[in-house]
Amino acid sequence: MGTGENVTVSEENRTYRFEKGLTYELKNDIVFNDNYSSIITKINSGEIDIKPSNYKISNNGAYYNANGKYAVAVNAQGYVTNGLQLLFDGKDNQGTGSHSNTATTWKDLSGNNKNGTLTKMDTNSCWTNEGLKFDGVDDCVMVTEMNYENVTLEAVASAKMRSKTQYVIANVEGGGYGIYFTSGKKLGAQIFGATSKAYKSMTSAVKTADRKYSWSGSYDASIQKVRWSGDTFYAQTVLNEPIGKPANNTYIAIGGNPSRNYVNADYLEGTVYCARIYNRALTDEEVSVNFLNDRDRYSV
Repeated sequence: MGTGENVTVSEENRTYRFEKGLTYELKNDIVFNDNYSSIITKINSGEIDIKPSNYKISNNGAYYNANGKYAVAVNAQGYVTNGLQLLFDGKDNQGTGSHSNTATTWKDLSGNNKNGTLTKMDTNSCWTNEGLKFDGVDDCVMVTEMNYENVTLEAVASAKMRSKTQYVIANVEGGGYGIYFTSGKKLGAQIFGATSKAYKSMTSAVKTADRKYSWSGSYDASIQKVRWSGDTFYAQTVLNEPIGKPANNTYIAIGGNPSRNYVNADYLEGTVYCARIYNRALTDEEVSVNFLNDRDRYSV
């Protein structure tokens, strides 16, 4: 489907032409095997409007599902694909559609091969059926270097509340960005400003410890937005400065911030069910798509 584009449906032996400004409704699932990115770009830009339905337009495991006014591209797990750089999914930690509780790496399902190496973790006790359990001491998942001018960090995690901040996603060195549980029983997201040389943090209260929470923090070079599980709207603040890169431009860590000299601080005592990193700020609609998917997958 696309603006001024012909689409042949082999089962019907017919060719359809879709024009700009009309509204279409999917009556069944549509499966493509070839490249249809130019068509989908026009759907996402609003040139074509698709009525909400339960049907999908799929292509090699990825699919587009009508959501409100626009169609949003999601992958086989149901997460937005545009700009996705890293996806750790607890229900599928090996990219095979199944769970492995003996893995020493956590498979990146974004297609970018940024697999995470389990560090100082006992595979006999760290894996659960839905995620990865951290002991709060010195274990973490080390991921390859990732530093972006615009970014979105998202996670589903739970934690026991402690007296020190517990990072879920963080740069290993000072600088960059992260999301975390604070010592004050809150969820947090932070950006390090290149000009101010300081962290700008936004937090929201945690009502119950050791339960699953979903949250998203994004930055688009001017505005930092944060969404907490269950909230309808973002909290946001204006920074108007670029992100300051980590001091030594090193790795991303899941479940800890190892720059703190491997002591019992800034390490997560809890479980990470899902972690995602994008190289852009997601739109409100895209964050909603991911949140609703997390809600269904992990009962957030």
